[in-house]
Formats: sequence, C-alpha cells, structure tokens
Amino acid sequence: MNKGDLFCGLSLLAFAVYLIQQSRSLEYYYEHGPGPGFFPFWTALALLFFSVVLVGVTLIRREKIAARAPQARDSLRALGTWVGLVVMIGLVETVGFFVSFAVYTLLLVVVLDRQRWASATAVAVGSAVGFYLVFVYAFGLRLPAGPWGF
Repeated sequence: MNKGDLFCGLSLLAFAVYLIQQSRSLEYYYEHGPGPGFFPFWTALALLFFSVVLVGVTLIRREKIAARAPQARDSLRALGTWVGLVVMIGLVETVGFFVSFAVYTLLLVVVLDRQRWASATAVAVGSAVGFYLVFVYAFGLRLPAGPWGF
C-alpha cells in the first residue's frame, strides 16, 4: 500500500465533501440556465468519486510501490501544461474558445503525451466539439467566438 496515495485520496475526499457542502449554499439553477452552484457541485462530485476510487485501489493493492523522486522532466511537463493553459486563456478572446481549446489539447497530447499527430488531432477536435456541444447546446451558454464565428 502506498501511503502517499492513501493520504492524497483521503485529503481529496475530505476536500470534495467540503466543496459539495459549500456549493449547496449557492443557487443551483437560474431561470435561464445553470447557476453559480452548478459547476462547483458537479466538479466536487467528480472529485469525490475519483478520490474514493483512489482510496479503494490503494487499499486493495497489496504490493508496495517504490517512490521515486520527481525528475526535472516531470517539472518541465507540469510547467508546460500551465504555460499552455495561460496562453490558451489569453487567446480565447482573439481566436475563440473552440480553436484555442483544440490547439491547447493538441499540444498537450503531442508534446507532453508524445502521441501521433493523427490521434492527437482527433482527440483535440473531439474534445473541443464535445465541450462546445455541452456548453452551448446543452447548457445554453455562450463561449467566446473567434473571427470564424465559433
């Protein structure tokens, strides 16, 4: 059993319960769409689910996993993810959500996950289309549109 995974899972579990409790004090749904409590509630519920999975898998797994010190490459990958996110946020108003999110996802999959361009493009376009459909059509929200109208 990896004690670090167990501690992380239990901490995330407690945090998710706290977030759910706090999000319940916000209005869940407005007349015209989701309220300020909608996204925090469902995000916290997902966090709760995954923390329970992490705790369960950690308790079931019997072998001890040798911990390794983080490598410089690991730190660069994390930094690259954050820098890419900041650039994506900066480009959202200029090129639109769809394009900036697709490019960000494409770069994450190609550069950080080292996958082929074809599969990375499919993941990027599929993710961007999925987000667009859910937020624009299912929730009725407006996402920033670029010069192409999407």
